Amino acid sequence: MIVIVCTEDRGGMLFNNRRVSKDRTVIQKILELSEGKKLWIHPFSEKLFEQEHPENCCVDENFLEKAGEGDICFVENQSLKGTEGRIEKLIVFGWNRAYPFDLKLDLDLEQMEKTAEEEFAGYSHEKITRLQYRKKDRALERIVEEEGREVLGERACIKSKRYRSKKERLEKDERQQKEKKKISSHLVFADCIADRRLRIGNGEPADRCHNAADTDGNSRYAGRNTGAKSSRCFG
Repeated sequence: MIVIVCTEDRGGMLFNNRRVSKDRTVIQKILELSEGKKLWIHPFSEKLFEQEHPENCCVDENFLEKAGEGDICFVENQSLKGTEGRIEKLIVFGWNRAYPFDLKLDLDLEQMEKTAEEEFAGYSHEKITRLQYRKKDRALERIVEEEGREVLGERACIKSKRYRSKKERLEKDERQQKEKKKISSHLVFADCIADRRLRIGNGEPADRCHNAADTDGNSRYAGRNTGAKSSRCFG
C-alpha cells in the first residue's frame, strides 16, 4: 500500500484528537495521486472529501488491514507501527510550521529512502513540502556492505604490505650501517698495523702508534674513520 500523511515540522499529526492543520490544495493533490487507484480513509477523514465525493474512495475503520497492494491510504489518526512491511511508498505533506501535537508519525524515516521532494503553495499555507519515500532495497544494501568490507580488507592488506616493506627497508639500512662501521674499524686497525711496521723499519719505537691513540683519545688516523670510535693499535 501507499501511505499518505500530513505533519507539522516535528512529525505531529493530531492534537487533542484534532488534526494539527489542513489545506484544500493538499486534498486536491491526494485525489490526483489516487486517480486509477483505490483510496482508503478512516471515518475521521471523511469530511475532508465530502465536497469531491470521489468514486474510488473507501471509508472503513479497519482500512489499513483491508488495503491491498497499490492502494492508497490517507492516514491521520492511526499508528503505522506494524505495517512497515506492507508500505510500498510513503508520501509526507509537511506544513512547514510547528504546531502542538500528541500523536505523531511513528515510522523511522531513516529506514526509508527519499525519492522525491516538491514545494508548492497551498490555499492557506504559504509553502507546503511533499516528500516521497520508499523502502530501502535490503538486498542492495547487503551487497554494498559486503563490497565495502572487501574494500576495507584490501586497504588493510595494502597497509600491512606497506608496513612490512618499510620495516624491511629500515632493517636493511641498519645492517648496512653496521657493515660500514665494521669496515671502518678494520681500516683504522690496518692503518695502525702499517704505521707500526713503518716505524719498526725506521728504527722508531713500535708502541708510538699505541701511545698516540692513548694520549688525546683520538688516533692520528681518525680522519679516515667514518664514524667508529678511535681504535687502539696492538702489535
